[in-house]
Amino acid sequence: MTTKTRTYWENDNGAIYCEAHLGSYMTAAILTNPKAIIHHTPLGSYYKMMIHEVKDFEALMTELGKRPECCETCRG
Repeated sequence: MTTKTRTYWENDNGAIYCEAHLGSYMTAAILTNPKAIIHHTPLGSYYKMMIHEVKDFEALMTELGKRPECCETCRG
């Protein structure tokens, strides 16, 4: 069984979003160049988070007693 890891992107302000909540500029950028780890859009730059960064962030959120989702929108 293969488990797909969600991909998260962090913007210039430190906000983290999953691909479902990035918006149209980033969706277009990813479709244009899916292997890039940095995308620049009219709304700012986004950096693809590495798996260890995601795990560290989720662990921190759990330790703080918050929902462990990385995405700002998913977390609510």
